[in-house]
Amino acid sequence: EVEAAILRAVLDGYRIEANDPTLANLERVVLTHPVSHRPAAVAALKRVAARVGLPADKLDTAEEPVALGWFCGRQRPEFDGRLFVIDTGHYT
Repeated sequence: EVEAAILRAVLDGYRIEANDPTLANLERVVLTHPVSHRPAAVAALKRVAARVGLPADKLDTAEEPVALGWFCGRQRPEFDGRLFVIDTGHYT
């Protein structure tokens, strides 16, 4: 499954770069998705993310334009800790 492989590779990169092999320092993960995604597709994306090891209790989703507006409007969201934003492209 392509989506799982991409998320797994990104998560492995995070573990190495952040020196956080157990994800103990990971406070929040935001997966972005197209506006056109229906709730079932968003739920499937979250299931894939949890299956590759992203902690479900730290997992959020946002529509791509919302995430972009949030980032550009603030350039650094008011968030104490690490913010890990993943855009998986068009997920079907």
